[in-house]
Amino acid sequence: MLKNKLSSVLLASGLMAASALSQAAEVVNVYSYRQPFLVEPLFAEFSKDTGIEVNMVFAKKGLSERLEREGQLSPADLVLTTDISRLMNLVEKDLSQPVDSQSINNDIPAQYRDPEGEWFALTKRVRNIYSTKRSDKPEGITYDDLADPKYKGKICTRSGKNAYNVGLVAAYVAHNGEEATKEWLQGFKENLARRPQGNDRAQVKAIKEGVCDLSIGNSYYFGKMMT
Repeated sequence: MLKNKLSSVLLASGLMAASALSQAAEVVNVYSYRQPFLVEPLFAEFSKDTGIEVNMVFAKKGLSERLEREGQLSPADLVLTTDISRLMNLVEKDLSQPVDSQSINNDIPAQYRDPEGEWFALTKRVRNIYSTKRSDKPEGITYDDLADPKYKGKICTRSGKNAYNVGLVAAYVAHNGEEATKEWLQGFKENLARRPQGNDRAQVKAIKEGVCDLSIGNSYYFGKMMT
């Protein structure tokens, strides 16, 4: 795989690892799940500060498959990914290698670093619970409550296969165990107002239209929808 390269896998976006790993290089090749307009300003600042050029390959999906095909000939030095499921997919396919960098260890808290040095997390987000503004608006609702029968027919969500929801379920397993998660998911499913569909913002639109009262969506969508 990429064992002949200073490759690492990052969750979210940033250039700390690239900076630490490539001071002597003239070019860093980045494979990114993050859209160009989000990360190019960071790349520009990085190049300005270090003199290192950044070449980026962007794709919404399929980067791990591309890395597998390229094998030892892959030009990739760094992968920027957007969620824990894609991150672990890269690690489990042996497409990354450990990196031991003192600057990374100093700048990134231990809870955001893989113990084996395979990845480094630079930002985090929440799967928010969005709710109706109508008179029956629930107060103080939690993830656990989404399986409560009192919300039967009141919840909208995107596909459970979506990486964001996979990450949420994985976190639920980590905190509560597999059996409790299965029970929670069954209750959640029974409370759906419709078949899972659309993206996170589509669920909030469904609340506005009266299709449901509750939905789940990433925290940054709130700001995006407000503007």
